[in-house]
Amino acid sequence: MQYWFTHLSRSMYFIFLGLLQGIFEWLPMSSGGIVSTVHGILSDVTLEQSVAFAIWLHIGTSFSILIVFRQRFFLMVKEILSNPLQPSPTLSFLLIATVVGSIVGISLITTLGRLSSMPGSSVMGVTGILMLISGLSQTKRPLQGFRSKEDLKLKDSVITGIIQGISVLPGISRSGMTMSLLLHRQFDKHEALLLNFLLTIPLSLIGALYVGITQEFLWSTEALLAAVSSCLVGIISIHALIGLANKLNFALITISLASLMISGAILDLIF
Repeated sequence: MQYWFTHLSRSMYFIFLGLLQGIFEWLPMSSGGIVSTVHGILSDVTLEQSVAFAIWLHIGTSFSILIVFRQRFFLMVKEILSNPLQPSPTLSFLLIATVVGSIVGISLITTLGRLSSMPGSSVMGVTGILMLISGLSQTKRPLQGFRSKEDLKLKDSVITGIIQGISVLPGISRSGMTMSLLLHRQFDKHEALLLNFLLTIPLSLIGALYVGITQEFLWSTEALLAAVSSCLVGIISIHALIGLANKLNFALITISLASLMISGAILDLIF
């Protein structure tokens, strides 16, 4: 009886982590920072392990997007297959940004082990600082956008790819930082939203599959349960948050959460 109770409790815990990912992935704040911090505080894992698990959960929310927007992705695949040797500016942008982002992201993931000996309060403080930087970047008023996806250049692809790779760090919002960059590169708001959305799938899947194989999450029932939870909650939250997107001040929410995390870390170190 005790075994089944413990097993059920652990299952509910991993479902809870998936729920966090499914909700916060769509907000311009770091879902990885939130999940890795909660996982690091509530369980006996290192920084490297908590960050890896947060990255793994992106496989669930990636499938959420594929399911909800399956028709749009079908059209993209059709375009690639019909003319693979002459990709459109959008496809070239996605390819280059994905390659650059993957190189930067995997390099950062493999060096996180050096920080694994940091105490939990220090991890929370560092994550809070990164989230604060991400939130402050979103408060800057962007220039009036006029560029479209047809105006994409190599420089846009490389810079965006670097930002995508850096966002594997806990506390950095991939969505928030990418949107902020594209808007300041003078892309139209709707074009920036579209490009940000399209970038989510390849990089999230690459990162998730990489840690899934290296950390053996692909063969863990609990990790798979958490991924399914993040997928299902992600589908629900996509529909729920679309109507609220223009009413929420995401920068203020991110800054508030970051301030709480930094304050908690300072108090823990003092006392």
